[in-house]
Parts: sequence; C-alpha cells; structure tokens
Amino acid sequence: MHKQPVYADALVYTNDVEVDLFKVGMCLPSGPCVSDEDVEYIVECIKKAMEG
Repeated sequence: MHKQPVYADALVYTNDVEVDLFKVGMCLPSGPCVSDEDVEYIVECIKKAMEG
C-alpha cells in the first residue's frame, strides 16, 4: 500500500519483500457488488492461472 499516491509522503519501513510478493501475487475483486456470475468468472480465471 505504501506505493499508492496517498501514502507518498508516509514513512515506510520495508525490506522490499512486498515487491517480490506483488510480482507473484493475484489481486482478486471483492465486495458486495460481486455477482454470482462474477464469482464464476473469477474462479475460472484462477483455474487457468494455476494451470500455468
């Protein structure tokens, strides 16, 4: 989160582990506006990503 503009002037204690995690991580949509159809699409995308 420290890379977001709103935190540009905030003091950060880091060893850059989060940079490596971000490179291999997956951001998933969430919240009350995600429909059942959206969930099905998300699950299919995850399955495809896991296949390689």
